[in-house]
Amino acid sequence: MTKSLKQKCIFVKGAKNAAIYDLVNEKIYALNDVGKSFVEDFVADPSCLGSKGIEYINKLEELGLVEKTNSSCNESIEQALSAINQQLDYVWLELTCRCNLRCIHCYGQFGCPKPDLPSTKIMNTENWKRVIREIKAAGCLSIQLIGGEPLCFSDFKEILIYAHDVGIEQIDIFTNGTLIDDSFIKIIKETNASVRISLYGHDAHTHETITGIKGSFLKTQSALKLLKENEIPTTIAVVVMKANQSHIEDIKKYIESLGHKYSGYDTIRQVAGKVSNDNCVTDIEVLKPRYLLSADFYISERKYIHNLYQNNCWSGKLAIKDNGDVLPCIFARDIVIGNILIESLSTTLEKAIPYWGMSLDQVDGCKDCEYRYACHNCRPLAMGINENINCKEARCCYDPYDGVWRDIEECTKEKGGIALK
Repeated sequence: MTKSLKQKCIFVKGAKNAAIYDLVNEKIYALNDVGKSFVEDFVADPSCLGSKGIEYINKLEELGLVEKTNSSCNESIEQALSAINQQLDYVWLELTCRCNLRCIHCYGQFGCPKPDLPSTKIMNTENWKRVIREIKAAGCLSIQLIGGEPLCFSDFKEILIYAHDVGIEQIDIFTNGTLIDDSFIKIIKETNASVRISLYGHDAHTHETITGIKGSFLKTQSALKLLKENEIPTTIAVVVMKANQSHIEDIKKYIESLGHKYSGYDTIRQVAGKVSNDNCVTDIEVLKPRYLLSADFYISERKYIHNLYQNNCWSGKLAIKDNGDVLPCIFARDIVIGNILIESLSTTLEKAIPYWGMSLDQVDGCKDCEYRYACHNCRPLAMGINENINCKEARCCYDPYDGVWRDIEECTKEKGGIALK
């Protein structure tokens, strides 16, 4: 009887170092270049190990990563891999590009005056109803109604009710909240929808410096109070940029004072060059929580299997714009994979599969990293910051070629309002 890596312990090689994924205990063990060499030899032919190699493998056995066995086959994992299916799970419906605010960081430049384009076709209410039926027929039960400002869509209430009535189980409304009143609250409750509201400040000055519209803070505040009073599930989306980066704690306290849960913040993100660098965060301490700064990874069998062959962020997702264009992600504004006005959703889904299957094995830099099956993978962020869909994860500070975690100051391209090189 020989020794081998324990079943569901996966050896993953990087350019310099390596890792062992313990899928049972959901842990990742980092191996330096020496350990990588020992385990690589052990996996290939245990009988070739020298005394130091044997000593190293014995230590791995003490950690529960090696066992005496007649077979090293991970049959359950192989079976699970063969069972992966490409399922539509979530769709953003960008009902309109109209917006009643003028947010300085808006990735779609919604609400800004646009030239009349008579040749541009726009999705009407019946088009949206057809799409919702096709989404349901594809087995997807979760959508987000977004804009622009979705409540600016003239038949928003009709669309919301229709989605509920055809059987969409999870409906999320992403809104700035300024148009929510008692009549909207009533329909939101009837359709069991949840709400996601954008908030940029704890006071009118901070919030309206970003929204560009006087009075918007009090309207959003009123909506937050109504949602709380009516016990509607609500998430508050806080995006931090130069204009509000010094008020994160104030915003947190303000949200909690209204009885809502504070769920953290995202920092302004570049989206294919459509966000001005002038608005980027300048405080490196604000950027740090959004960056991968150390090997603090979680792994499970399900996560490993998924990440081996699929993008762990946008697989199973689509976004549909108000002109019918279909995107793999709401932030991937420049990747149009089809148009729902001229083709069916099922046809578009076939075109989406290559994007869904874009794992980190296909990404420069990441494909040579030992943590690639445990890491997050945001392609739109990579495109926005690095202008290349195949570029390394934009907010990762690990260099797999020398096995070193670099300081965020060395690797960020976002700090200071000017893209760093």
